[in-house]
Amino acid sequence: MKTLKFTRRCIALVALLSFYNLLFAQTVWDTLPWKQYADWKLQNLNKAYITTNILYDRMFPLANVDEYKGIPSTNTDTTHPDHWMQAYYEMYNAAYNTAGWISPDALDNLIKTNGNSKQHPIGILYYKFNSLDTNALQDHLIDTLANGQFTDVANRPRSPYFTHTSFWQPPYWPTGRWWKKAPILFIWIRSFFCTMKR
Repeated sequence: MKTLKFTRRCIALVALLSFYNLLFAQTVWDTLPWKQYADWKLQNLNKAYITTNILYDRMFPLANVDEYKGIPSTNTDTTHPDHWMQAYYEMYNAAYNTAGWISPDALDNLIKTNGNSKQHPIGILYYKFNSLDTNALQDHLIDTLANGQFTDVANRPRSPYFTHTSFWQPPYWPTGRWWKKAPILFIWIRSFFCTMKR
């Protein structure tokens, strides 16, 4: 009797695990992290139309880099160093090719090791990047496949991508370091000028 109950429980457990494995295998794309999920959705699109090599839709837009244009009338060119680092992280991870870029971790180490309480490096972020037109599907610039992935539409009237320019400039200071009241010197370090063409 005990052997029969144990056998039934083992069979039920194996069936449950098999069902779970089958269920998980069918929906694995739906549980991917943001970038991998975006790449999966966009994999059938022709990347030649992404003229900047950076597609911002590949990252979750925490820094809202498209709002920082460097235009004086918008008053959105100066920001906090942590916000700037988030923007760089997003640009780095949204790029299809990061050859020649400094990694976000290496840039963070440079920030921690440069400057002092009276000297602060100035960081500049200047990038052109693309984003997918939010109306691209409704304007028939792209279409969807049965599995939910996007695909290009032939003879479309315009590109489904917009090109943006982003410009940011914060003074840097490592966390925990205080600004002195005495005159402060802002210094220029080439590594803190982040752009596509280095």
